Amino acid sequence: MSAPQEDPAFINETKEKWNRVRNSAITFLALRTEKYLALKQARRARLVECVLYIGFTIIFSYVIIAARDTSKAFNHAQGVREYLIGTEIPSLPGKTFDTVATISELWFWINEVLVERVIWSQGNDLRYPILGNNQFIGPIRIRQARVMELQCKMPPALAYRGSNCYNEYSDATMERRKNPPGTSWPLYGECARMSPTLTDCRNWTSYNPGYGWVPIDSFAGTTYGGGGYEVELPVRKSDTLLLLKDMQKYEWLNDNFTRAVFFEFVLYNPNSNLFLSTLLAVEIPPSGGMVPSTALRVVDLYPQGRKSSQQATALFYLVFGMVIVMTVAEILMVLKHGRDFLKDGYNLITVINIIFFFIVYILDLNSLTTSSKILSKTSNVNDPAIAVKIHQTAYIAKLVYNFNAFNAFLAWLRCLKYMDLISDRTERITATLSACASSVAALLVIFGIFYAGFSIAFFAAFGQDLYRFRTMGMTCLSLFDILMGGGNLQELVQYNKVLGPLLFVSFVVLMALVLLNMFLAIIVQTYSHVCERMEKDQSEVSSSVRWVARKGARSLLKMIFGSGKKKNVVEKQKDDSLLNESELRIIWETDHDAFEVMGISRLSQFLDIADTTGENEMELSAVQDHDKKLDGNQDQGTNEEISHLLMKLLERTSAVMLEQKKLRGIVEGSRPTSRVANAKP
Repeated sequence: MSAPQEDPAFINETKEKWNRVRNSAITFLALRTEKYLALKQARRARLVECVLYIGFTIIFSYVIIAARDTSKAFNHAQGVREYLIGTEIPSLPGKTFDTVATISELWFWINEVLVERVIWSQGNDLRYPILGNNQFIGPIRIRQARVMELQCKMPPALAYRGSNCYNEYSDATMERRKNPPGTSWPLYGECARMSPTLTDCRNWTSYNPGYGWVPIDSFAGTTYGGGGYEVELPVRKSDTLLLLKDMQKYEWLNDNFTRAVFFEFVLYNPNSNLFLSTLLAVEIPPSGGMVPSTALRVVDLYPQGRKSSQQATALFYLVFGMVIVMTVAEILMVLKHGRDFLKDGYNLITVINIIFFFIVYILDLNSLTTSSKILSKTSNVNDPAIAVKIHQTAYIAKLVYNFNAFNAFLAWLRCLKYMDLISDRTERITATLSACASSVAALLVIFGIFYAGFSIAFFAAFGQDLYRFRTMGMTCLSLFDILMGGGNLQELVQYNKVLGPLLFVSFVVLMALVLLNMFLAIIVQTYSHVCERMEKDQSEVSSSVRWVARKGARSLLKMIFGSGKKKNVVEKQKDDSLLNESELRIIWETDHDAFEVMGISRLSQFLDIADTTGENEMELSAVQDHDKKLDGNQDQGTNEEISHLLMKLLERTSAVMLEQKKLRGIVEGSRPTSRVANAKP
């Protein structure tokens, strides 16, 4: 690029200014060139890492969203929930499945809601859909878990009343015997005398080990397994009503022996190509009463049937490949840095993220394998074992969703690592979060001590009276709700006029007013310290990335909106302490050979290296500061010698290149009047 020649006075003045500072400036630029090249390499590596990881996070997030069509899944589950659970029992106005409290009320729900709404057909199979086009996969099962009658140690004053008791459900107390003691169930072979249409009753009078574990969320944390005394409802409504009548007559369900009743079936909707695992449970604790619960899990067992599912599956394998690459990269980093690798919190997040990714892929592989076997041509979908496998697969799919939710949070949390590339403000915020981690951890220890004490106190004072404090886990959650402003003081005072207000006020004052304000004070103080530190010492790589981004944005805006017509006369720089872009272009033409020896081969590269303000300007004060720094160095003689040798080398190289150009001009028969850019000897 040729120098501006419209103003010779300006060019001469620029050359004079350059000659005054040339020696110091050349040394300054030589060191900046080395630093520039190192920063360029580090900047490129950081940008590549940032772009790849954020791209991976976006693709992974899309896979989570696309793989789970929440609107269809919600509508599918909600429709069945309202159809069975939200319907009132005709004989018991106001009563629904969620509010049944006795065995008799449960029988009313079974006969008047479950049978009437599920087995409405008089057909001979289960292909008749319900609630639109929801078709049954396998039979409808009712299963109960029972306990044995045991001898308990009772107070002597009450011993005359008997010592029989019925404990909680466990492997030691569960009943497995055929026609267990205490029941009036018919013996095997007597079923034909009960009803002419029923010839076999052994399925509900004998223990069935089941077809595998059926997952259910127990309010008491009990695992019931997949076995029990069960019955498969006939496909005809009339047969079903006769069967249920006989079961009720012989007290198949009992308040003392029965600990849980399960209603299990699977629905398939071809319109949405989704399966619905339906598990309704009623648990009967030893203290009496009933605790109903539901688990409606929608699962996509046949992704090949939907285009969106196929795309999500393809992206799923793409993400898996990216996880493999990320794993290899992290292993190489561990081998390179050793234990220091885990000292960085972001690296620890990455390791946890990768572990959960592999757990998800193992569970997904298991689900895909199971679903392919279930839906194969040789599979009998009316087999009860198939329905149990669908229940299990739906539960695994639920686990996958939970792990993916945690993975998504960790993946986006790690994006904070690259926030310093956006602006100095985001860098300060992320640096504050990292710097205050140790102080916040210390505060959390104190917070945990107070929180544990208050949790035990509230549980002991209100655990028997208030539902929200019935367990330690619920108490901890309820206290957090109080901490966020959701407390009900009147409710506490109603059940304990002394401890209610005392514990409530103490908790709010200590936890909300004191400890939370200490937390805010730590954040504010750390932010102030970070701002002071960053004003003195900023990350060179982050600053370099932001600097390049600003220059690129400025150039893009000029390209879009235009910069107006070029001026024929270059304005003189009023500030003599700066070398503006026009002056730097003149200097580039003047000392091009010296800069080329230093490794600066392009004008744009020279402008980037010389730029100290971000506006394509070079501050001469930066050169002076560099000289002072060299003068203050302990090894001053060595620095001066290096500077002297560098200048001699540059001057010698420039002289040799100039002589070669003159000789070339003589050979060509004409004396050059202007220098040729980028000439090579």
